[in-house]
Amino acid sequence: MERIYGEITDNLTLLDNIVVKSQPNVSIQSRQDKDHHYYFMMNFSEESQTVELQAPIMDLVSNQRVSGQVTLAPYEVRVLIK
Repeated sequence: MERIYGEITDNLTLLDNIVVKSQPNVSIQSRQDKDHHYYFMMNFSEESQTVELQAPIMDLVSNQRVSGQVTLAPYEVRVLIK
């Protein structure tokens, strides 16, 4: 299933590509206003999940720029802004 859905999202360019590679247990939803893009990164797993970001981005919860690999604790949510 993961391979099939991965191919579909790649072919339709449904991902905003803030991460290098998507993870099956991490959902990234985006919203935008006239000035910013907001990304809601949610770990729906009982285990920590690591994703690698394409570029540095601001984490609204911690008020810090994050880059590289980001680890989400079980059921953690991060709100990012670009």
